[in-house]
Amino acid sequence: MAAAFDQTISDRLAAERANLSKEIEAQVRSGLSTEIADLKRQADERSEWLAKAQAVELELRTEKRNLEEREKARDLEMARKLDEERVRVPAGNQIRTYS
Repeated sequence: MAAAFDQTISDRLAAERANLSKEIEAQVRSGLSTEIADLKRQADERSEWLAKAQAVELELRTEKRNLEEREKARDLEMARKLDEERVRVPAGNQIRTYS
């Protein structure tokens, strides 16, 4: 009878350990899945922020390049006008000298 009682207690303890083990595993999995979901959300937010930052950087670089091109075009136009004036002024002086 004592052996049967001991066996019953051993069986109940084993069953209880199995149940506790399953409960702990479920809690750990739940906690981990929540943590994993949060980490994925953070990664998605960072990826979105990075994409926006890269888009802004690209836009700024494009704007900078356009400004540089306009500045070069303006400088070239100014150089052409100065050269035109240099050619015209001496020609105008020569005409006045001969008149």
